[in-house]
Amino acid sequence: MAELLCRIIRIGGTTAMTRPVTATDMTDWMSSDPDRSAWHVAEDGQGRILGFQLVGPADYLPAAAADISTFVAPH
Repeated sequence: MAELLCRIIRIGGTTAMTRPVTATDMTDWMSSDPDRSAWHVAEDGQGRILGFQLVGPADYLPAAAADISTFVAPH
């Protein structure tokens, strides 16, 4: 997932993120609020990740709202 997100970041203009992310970053995000978050992954028949989505709380939103981030492989 980090590799896919880094490819999207390198292309630029399609995400607000500007710095590369690592697998550790992804693990930290997944464990930050697991009771109020959901992660979805799309993969092909060989297990390659084609995209993923995070739905979860964000400090800048009201408690009843959620931030939804969706990332899809450029191809």
